[in-house]
Amino acid sequence: QKAGGELFAAVVAVVEDAVAQGVLCGDARVLAQVIWASVHGLVSLMITKPYFDWAERDVLIRTQLDVLFNGLTAL
Repeated sequence: QKAGGELFAAVVAVVEDAVAQGVLCGDARVLAQVIWASVHGLVSLMITKPYFDWAERDVLIRTQLDVLFNGLTAL
């Protein structure tokens, strides 16, 4: 649990920097939680559903991050 908390704190710090630079708009903690939940969801599904016909992992992850950040920067 400690490692997860430290990792989430790092995500919050990166998002705070992005908000400060005007790259993202909004509450940094809320945005960090959205990012965390999105990535966690994909990772959890890939772990718990290994026999699902997943797209190639790197392509899937890159696409998820592109969609996520394109959406967040549009806010």
